[in-house]
Amino acid sequence: MGRLHRPDARTGLAQRAATRERPDLSQPVDFAVRGGKRTMTTILILGGYGQTGQPLARHLLGQSDAGLVIAGRNLDKAAAFTAQLNAAFPGGRASALRVDAAAPDSLKAALDGIDLLVVAAPTTKHAASVARAALEAGVDYLDVQLDAGKLKILQSLAPEIERAGRCFITEAGFHPGLPAAMVRWAAARLERVDTALTAGFLNMGRSMPYTEAVDELMQVFQDYQAQVFKDGAWTKAGSYDVRKVDFGGEIGRRDCFSMFFEELRDLPRQIPTLREVGFYMAGSNWLTDWVISPIVMLGLKLAPVRGVRPMGKLMWWGMQNLSRPPFTVLL
Repeated sequence: MGRLHRPDARTGLAQRAATRERPDLSQPVDFAVRGGKRTMTTILILGGYGQTGQPLARHLLGQSDAGLVIAGRNLDKAAAFTAQLNAAFPGGRASALRVDAAAPDSLKAALDGIDLLVVAAPTTKHAASVARAALEAGVDYLDVQLDAGKLKILQSLAPEIERAGRCFITEAGFHPGLPAAMVRWAAARLERVDTALTAGFLNMGRSMPYTEAVDELMQVFQDYQAQVFKDGAWTKAGSYDVRKVDFGGEIGRRDCFSMFFEELRDLPRQIPTLREVGFYMAGSNWLTDWVISPIVMLGLKLAPVRGVRPMGKLMWWGMQNLSRPPFTVLL
């Protein structure tokens, strides 16, 4: 991520590939302007003490001069992590705040004086109120969530976002987030790109606790799409592709399963020479891939609401207990 960047004030993005305009990311900034005075940029991380929020907070403090607000429903956890940050980074730039994404008044009060809202918590069921609060507060927005319903909400807000001159970035994580960016980066440096295949390996180890984020992962399973772009056209939404990918080193060759992200859809238009585009995710282990995953998908189909937690626990058990080293992440 490097330095913080301010987007072109004319451009609002409800999804990074949803508009033809692009923000101007050429000028790094660590300051905002309020009342004609330069002030330090302040970023509120919703879910800042969680598994995703913690590394984000450390990275932002290490790579910028921004001030951070570590926010979430548990003030004790927010305060404890804030103390760790202020001990590790100079300037005392982190503070803690109790914020409940389910309470609009709580969000509204929390965003006063904030420049950027980063959503790193499993709050997709409150996506509409969170996005609306950011828009009304006049702050920019970034989330790392994957959820079809949330994406539709943000797309519906796109005209308002653009009129307000705000920048909303969604699905800005490992995947989705990086695959399309990697393709565009490569295309800008090569004379011609005909095939753009990206693949991910994600093996988190055996110490990750079960959280509500796994429940959201199960919702992704319910909306799972796996189409790829082949011979100049997207395959059917219900289709999927499996291929071997060599990640090198300890990971080696792995069976990888196609997975569609909305960010990929616009790549063939942006890069007209492309004839094949796709993202492939490496399996966790053979029992989870070929036995547990089909059971989970069937369970979610039969019980789309009540099945989320039990199916999530089954999937998490397989990923945590049956996976073997190396425990790493690679794209």
